[in-house]
Amino acid sequence: DNNFIFYNISVIEEAIKLKKRISFKYLTYDLNGHQTFRNNNYRYIVSPYYLVNNFGRYYLICNYREKYNPINIFRIDFMFDLKIENNWEIKKIDSLKLTKKFNLKEFLNERIYLFNGEVINAKIEILNPQSIIYIKDWFGDNGHIYKEDQRLFFDIKCDENSLFYWLIQYSKDFYLISPSSLLDRIIKFYQDELMKYLKK
Repeated sequence: DNNFIFYNISVIEEAIKLKKRISFKYLTYDLNGHQTFRNNNYRYIVSPYYLVNNFGRYYLICNYREKYNPINIFRIDFMFDLKIENNWEIKKIDSLKLTKKFNLKEFLNERIYLFNGEVINAKIEILNPQSIIYIKDWFGDNGHIYKEDQRLFFDIKCDENSLFYWLIQYSKDFYLISPSSLLDRIIKFYQDELMKYLKK
């Protein structure tokens, strides 16, 4: 419902303008596919910073619990019973325990699917030179493309979850060289998928 989404956006924009926190319940689905709310109707209280659109969906860049992750991402259309918390001042983004000054463009470039998660440095072999267009489509100029021993590679800085799904999507065109932790995750994924289909 676009009216619902735009209402949420207007409330969030007002909260950002007033420098106030917002609270909401966050949508999920039960095993029967029915709507319910995450963590038994738990009410999230966050400091809102930016609204962004990614593939036609709106997201909020905010601070929830700095103990776990200074910057968090929530989908706007999953927020219900959204309220401005007038008694709670926003937690300034410059006060967060970040490794460097927050840059929205850089943050988005490193999270192509807007997942929460750790940003990693990866080295990827390009198996099909015609697939360079996919690097440009998704990463723009952030992917450093180069030749090494007559093979083609690119280096990229991206959150691990986004890169995992991107590599699965384009598995015929690219091969991950490093980091080994992500390579192990991809290998396990394909092993599990193979066993799943062999059992059928």
